[in-house]
Amino acid sequence: MHTFPQSALYGSVPEVLFSKPYGQILYYPDYQVFYTEIIGKFSHQEYRHLYESLLAFVKKYPVRACISSQAKSSGSSMQDRAWLVTSWFSQLKAAVSSDFILIGLREAHDTGAFKRWIADYLEKTLSSMAPFTVKSMPDFDSAIMYVLEQAKLTSLT
Repeated sequence: MHTFPQSALYGSVPEVLFSKPYGQILYYPDYQVFYTEIIGKFSHQEYRHLYESLLAFVKKYPVRACISSQAKSSGSSMQDRAWLVTSWFSQLKAAVSSDFILIGLREAHDTGAFKRWIADYLEKTLSSMAPFTVKSMPDFDSAIMYVLEQAKLTSLT
C-alpha cells in the first residue's frame, strides 16, 4: 500500500507492522529502528491509534531509534500535538532507555513554513523533556547513519 523510505545506502527490507491509508509503521530489524509515517488527512483517533501502536511495538521489539515523517501528511491538529507531548511522550520515556534516539525527518521537498515551525517546536519541546536524544534529520539515510554511528559509540564505552 505504502512505499518504503528511499535509501541509497541501506537495502534492508523492513517488516510492515502497521499499514493504514493514513499511516504506516515499519521495523528495520537489522538496525533496530522503527519508521513511522503519517499520510494525508487523518482523524484524531487515527493519529492516536498510529502512535499507540508504535508505543506497543517499542515495548515488544528491540529498539535503538524511531524515525518519523509527516511530510506526506496534511499536518496534525493542536489537539493531536498536545496529546503527543503530554500523554504519549511520557509513556515513551518510560518504555525506552537513555540511549534511545527519536528523529523527525525534514525532507527537502517539505517546504511548508508552518509545518517546519511546528516540527521545530516539537523537537525543542520534546528534547527539553527527554532523557534521550531528540533530533531532526534531512532524510532517511542521514537518520540511519546517525543511529548506527551512535550505536558504535555506545558499544565502545
